[in-house]
Amino acid sequence: MPITTLQPSKDGVFLAVGDANGDISLYITFSLQRTRRIHAHANVVTALSFLPPALRPGTDFECACASASIDQKIQLVTLQQRRKVSFWFVLTCTVALIYIIFSIMAMVSV
Repeated sequence: MPITTLQPSKDGVFLAVGDANGDISLYITFSLQRTRRIHAHANVVTALSFLPPALRPGTDFECACASASIDQKIQLVTLQQRRKVSFWFVLTCTVALIYIIFSIMAMVSV
């Protein structure tokens, strides 16, 4: 469906997209990976706005976006916190995997 409105978050991390079907999609801006899609309205989405952290309903949401439509409704679309993996954990696992691979290769070639 045709896009009717776009709104980036203030920090630039997320992009909200509203369309003529009443669907709202949330994207991660740098990769354009869609993280959430919801059918929020019966008609065209006319406005989108990200809520600042102080106004979000709870602390377990990474973002919250309010939407308005010509169906005279306002909806709130939220995105749960994404799980984050520590850099040091990934680095430790990578080093351990390389060590195991080289150990197996050394034992096989002997």
